[in-house]
Amino acid sequence: METPRFLPANRVRKGGSNQATLSLRTLDGHKVGVIQGFVIEPGAPRIRSLVVDTGTEQRELPITPLQYDPKTSVLRFMSPTSEADLRGVDFAPGSLPVVTDDDLWVPIFHSAA
Repeated sequence: METPRFLPANRVRKGGSNQATLSLRTLDGHKVGVIQGFVIEPGAPRIRSLVVDTGTEQRELPITPLQYDPKTSVLRFMSPTSEADLRGVDFAPGSLPVVTDDDLWVPIFHSAA
């Protein structure tokens, strides 16, 4: 099994805007934090979890259905979220290798074969 990779939010663009300031909120609007990046499973490839700066620490939170509001640049959980999901686990910057161009190209060619 390959080691998961970290994709920093500042490397993700949507319509020319950088996603580095994307807020994450609960269904009822409570601010969880600012998304710092995504943990990717390179073999799948899929996003495994979100890395969120809560203002006091960086936490890795599980992926659940989310809705994006382009007017406010907010990602919102689409269903009630448990306290355990909001706590997630500690995330240490540098604990995972950062996504490389090779990580992004391999799945494209693999799926075309």
